[in-house]
Amino acid sequence: MKGVLRWTDGWAVGLVAASPRALQAPYLLMLASLVALFAAVGYGVTGSIWGIVVNQNHRLSLSQTQAVLWSTIIISGYAVMALFNVGAMAWSTAALDTGNEIFPDIDWTIFALMGLAAAVPMTTTMISDARPLDAAYSAKGMIGGAQIGLAASERNDTAQKASLFDLFLGEDIETKGRIDLTRVQNVLFSVLLLMAYSSALVSSFQLLGPSVLLDSASSGARIFEAMPSPGANFLTLAGLANATYLIGKFTPGKPEPAQPAGAAGAAAADQNIGAEI
Repeated sequence: MKGVLRWTDGWAVGLVAASPRALQAPYLLMLASLVALFAAVGYGVTGSIWGIVVNQNHRLSLSQTQAVLWSTIIISGYAVMALFNVGAMAWSTAALDTGNEIFPDIDWTIFALMGLAAAVPMTTTMISDARPLDAAYSAKGMIGGAQIGLAASERNDTAQKASLFDLFLGEDIETKGRIDLTRVQNVLFSVLLLMAYSSALVSSFQLLGPSVLLDSASSGARIFEAMPSPGANFLTLAGLANATYLIGKFTPGKPEPAQPAGAAGAAAADQNIGAEI
């Protein structure tokens, strides 16, 4: 009997010690599964594992990469929480009788973050479509004597030539081969925010314990009430980083040479004479 009691005590202690990590493994497995799915889809369509984030110029798109990463992290976390709630509350008579909500709540900042991740790639696509097709420079305005506009896009021959360096290098003929500071800044802020929110998700999984499970079974309440809210400051920082990235797409060009007084009229007269001849 003493041996049985020692085994029972050891099993209970092991359960309590292991329970806070119970959902970390499913979360990581869900992340890996979505990454593998995206890589398989990209390879099947373009022949490159980065295909799902390759843009029309056969380059790795920074905005599309952010959208895929945010979608992967948020969908994985929500799926694990929702499925655990469903499994834990399915056998709870209290949950069935009261008709309590099963799925976790989603804060408005998460919806805004997903909207931002979807809007930035659409905006970058519109800017790319507005670029000239050849090596010409399309001026959009003058600031401080310099033309501010769009240069022709830098384009790879095939999607297989896309590389991670595309996330840091300029994407037009004016900045090709040079490190773009706005893109580097965006990458650094994106990595910071992604790591911070992933840590918040993992921390929320560590709140799971035997007492929480027993309380949920008796009261019929959700184990995971809501996904972690990133907060307004988090969202503001993400918005500023992406705004700087979009502004950086308007490449400063060389100012046009100043013409002496009367030069424009003389040029027009020469054209008229040539037309009469």
